[in-house]
Amino acid sequence: MIYPTANDVLRCIDQTLAESADADLPAMARKSALASCRHLVRHVELRLRLERGLLQEDAERLAALLPGVADYLADSGSEGPAQATAIRQQLSRPAPASDDGSDDLEPLRAHVLALREALYQALALLQKLDASRRESATYQALREGIRGYIREELQQEDLLIHDAFVGQGPRR
Repeated sequence: MIYPTANDVLRCIDQTLAESADADLPAMARKSALASCRHLVRHVELRLRLERGLLQEDAERLAALLPGVADYLADSGSEGPAQATAIRQQLSRPAPASDDGSDDLEPLRAHVLALREALYQALALLQKLDASRRESATYQALREGIRGYIREELQQEDLLIHDAFVGQGPRR
């Protein structure tokens, strides 16, 4: 899930096009602005086609990963039990309907963002645990699961960026 959102990018394109219409702007600046807009339009096209499915996959991966994180934190002492409760509360919230025919991704985006935030908060807490816990096989497996999730998250975002920008010519 990439920020800025597709709508944010479209607003930026609109503003850039409006500013590029200024007759006093040097030709190279106009050419650069228009090339950048073309790259961004390709990016938005990819997002319109792929983002809903990517968000749904992300929500499913997080829903599979977070219960194990919560279970581990529940027994970790300190802030762990409170964080485990927060994760379980977030997981208990129903995911927005994904097949309602709406083009509005904001409810799904917000749901995934909340799940990600729960994972990031848990990761910060896991990183603060004392060294003796970090050596356990359970901890190592949990951290590997989180690293795998982050790796997949970056690969997903690459799908929305790579083809829109790489090999599409220079920005100017």
